[in-house]
Amino acid sequence: RDTDENAVQDFDGTAVRAFDTIRPQQIDQFSAELRWHGDYDNVQVVGGLYYFTSDYNINQQTFVFGGEVAGTDYQQAADSYAVFAQVDWEVVDRLTLTLGGRYLYDKKEACGGAGFGTPDNRNFDGFGGVSYGVCNDFRVANGNFSNDILDAEGMVAAQADGSESWDRFTPRIALTYQLDNGIIFASYSQGFRSGGFNGRGTNPSTLGPYDPELVKNYEAGFKSDWFDRRLIFNFTGFYTDYEDKQEDVVFPDPAGATVTVVQNAASATIWGLEAEFRALPMEGLSIGLNIGYLNSEYDEWLDQGPIIEFVEGVPTPVEPAQLGVIDRSDSLLRRAPEWTITADVNYEYQIDADRSLIFAADYSFKDDYSIVANTVTINDPNPGLIDAFGLLNASLSYQTERYKLSVFGRNLTNAAYFQHVLDAATTFGRTADSAAPVPTGGFFTFGTLNPPRTWGIQGEVRF
Repeated sequence: RDTDENAVQDFDGTAVRAFDTIRPQQIDQFSAELRWHGDYDNVQVVGGLYYFTSDYNINQQTFVFGGEVAGTDYQQAADSYAVFAQVDWEVVDRLTLTLGGRYLYDKKEACGGAGFGTPDNRNFDGFGGVSYGVCNDFRVANGNFSNDILDAEGMVAAQADGSESWDRFTPRIALTYQLDNGIIFASYSQGFRSGGFNGRGTNPSTLGPYDPELVKNYEAGFKSDWFDRRLIFNFTGFYTDYEDKQEDVVFPDPAGATVTVVQNAASATIWGLEAEFRALPMEGLSIGLNIGYLNSEYDEWLDQGPIIEFVEGVPTPVEPAQLGVIDRSDSLLRRAPEWTITADVNYEYQIDADRSLIFAADYSFKDDYSIVANTVTINDPNPGLIDAFGLLNASLSYQTERYKLSVFGRNLTNAAYFQHVLDAATTFGRTADSAAPVPTGGFFTFGTLNPPRTWGIQGEVRF
């Protein structure tokens, strides 16, 4: 897959060109998989090899009131290799034991830069990979290249070579018992999300790498159908333990104002319950109900930021500048509402052998949740914290063998909520007496609202 994209975004929401970006980027990817299957009486086996490689390049230009400010350039090469296998063994009648695993090796090399100008006439300061050939683009006469990471006194503290590799074996074990009308199951598995580098880093200290994310998941439940499959009832419980959970955040840059990066939260835990019902009480009528409960929290998330004091009520960095540990463990996990409920009904009335009327409606409810990782903001209330809401959709259709005409309404409750929010240039610090995060400023906040109540007519023709 080869992709060329030019993303042009206007963030300020006004007719004035106040804050906008141009982001031309290229992505080249190739992947291949070799699988082998075997079936031996009461044992089924699958195994294989996987390979993935990609090259990525982006040149971001940022404009404030029409004038370009420093953009970020980034290039990355990534290679991933894996070998995997799974065995399903029917140990005794109806009881199946599953054993599986995957060994994964990832390598990434990256370069970054902060610069001005068009991609073909760029003046920038580069940093990153020492062996990645395309990084030579950052070592040009009209720019600088340095991997020096500086401490608070401006002395070289470390080097960012922009190259890293990771490997991990992730196992899976499961038991499944076949009932007359369903199954009972339980499983344990591990997951691995590779580490990487920050494509929005502005200097060697924010290039990365960030660490891999490790996940352990426990799950158990049952699936069942009753009365000749006219009633389906499924129930699942799960417990998920994250280590070094990856979060993309805007946070204070020790060498500047703010930076958008991926950061590792130390640990997080999610557990929940899910129930699914589906009923066919009469010919043509289908009713469904899904209920989910979720409990999620960070066990620990420590960050760093400037130590501040309040001068006439305004949070101000102390002099001389000092950094301190900030405890973000009370932050909310994103998009994790405590309760979710969805319900739907579909009724098809058969006029004759070739024509029918179809009525469909569905309702979904989401409890309070957050759509931002940075829950610390100068905004009150915080637009990234979404209050509970419900969405109702409905349609009425006339259908023949070849044609279908529908009248529909979406979001009939006219619920309004943000789908995305970002506090541009929001920073936070801590006081000398407390590690709790304190918002210290911001540029402006922008976001995207959901579509409002919508009515429409839709026609379909089958060929």
